[in-house]
Amino acid sequence: MGITLAIHLFSQVSSTLRRNVLMYLWAGSVPLLYVLSVLFGLGLGAEMSGFPIINWQYYGAAAPLSTIHAWQWAGGMVGMALGGWLGGVLFDITGTFTWSIWLAALASLATLPSILSLPGKRARQPIFIAETSLQPA
Repeated sequence: MGITLAIHLFSQVSSTLRRNVLMYLWAGSVPLLYVLSVLFGLGLGAEMSGFPIINWQYYGAAAPLSTIHAWQWAGGMVGMALGGWLGGVLFDITGTFTWSIWLAALASLATLPSILSLPGKRARQPIFIAETSLQPA
């Protein structure tokens, strides 16, 4: 799978997540809320499990992939923690989750410029890891 296909699949999963977030606005029953939550979870699982493959294809095998992936997870966890907290604050202020859902969709859309600004495969410089050798002094 080429990097172009991987980025295309990533954008499709991300747009599915955005649509699912907005569908929460019209969830009129608890069973429908459960169905939407399962769909959201499946989309998020597909997105997060694709990151190691996309990182390997984008940065190359010589890159510190575990560090890159760890930073992605750390950023995602901070965002999810702050999003959950902010959603609760907005609910306490407004008495409805509507503003929280719209904020989640807007935050998802706000990531689009950074994804689109990534350089293409030809414009990237290869990543080289400096060889370090432990020589006795």
